[in-house]
Amino acid sequence: MIDSSEPCLVVAGAPNVGKSALIASMSSGKPEIAAYPFTTRQLHVGHFINRRMKYQLVDTPGLLDRPMDERNQIEMQAIAALEHVGDLCLFLMDPSETSGTSIEVQTNLLNEVADLLPQTPLIVIDGKGDLLETIDSDEWAAVCEMEAALKDDPEGPIPEIRNPATGHLVISATESAGIERLRHEIIERIGKMRQTDPLSLPENWHVRDDSV
Repeated sequence: MIDSSEPCLVVAGAPNVGKSALIASMSSGKPEIAAYPFTTRQLHVGHFINRRMKYQLVDTPGLLDRPMDERNQIEMQAIAALEHVGDLCLFLMDPSETSGTSIEVQTNLLNEVADLLPQTPLIVIDGKGDLLETIDSDEWAAVCEMEAALKDDPEGPIPEIRNPATGHLVISATESAGIERLRHEIIERIGKMRQTDPLSLPENWHVRDDSV
């Protein structure tokens, strides 16, 4: 069950771009199989914990680039998750196109999701970084080495690599590269979203009116 009191991150993208692998690589332990509140279909839900706050990651069925009235029930479940569950949307691209979906179709889908959810913050990620020809091999090897070092020294520097062709953060779930940088960005974005005025009162808080 998804806890509405904790941040929820919906992972979206075309079929076979690596959404489930991303959730597995970011989760504390093995991702669970759980049911969405609005459907009986069972999908992956993972989470990680930072400073006692649980960040939930919800997999969505792969979306296809076609008009809304032509989408099937599974695709509509993904749209519902994006609209009603997510505090933040992680949109995973596959620039290598090994998923079988062209960049053009993926970009059209990204634009549609952005138009559907103008109020939901969106982080676009380029996955399968180990397969991208636009990434320098030496730079990629250095990122992988630095990320592996974080297991022994969690306070060490967090590496970052971006696709020069898109500017997007690059990750590889299979090689666990870019995952810690993505985690850091998620925590930072959610933190800014949840910042409140320390002098503000809770909703419906009774305030005495001394003018009476």
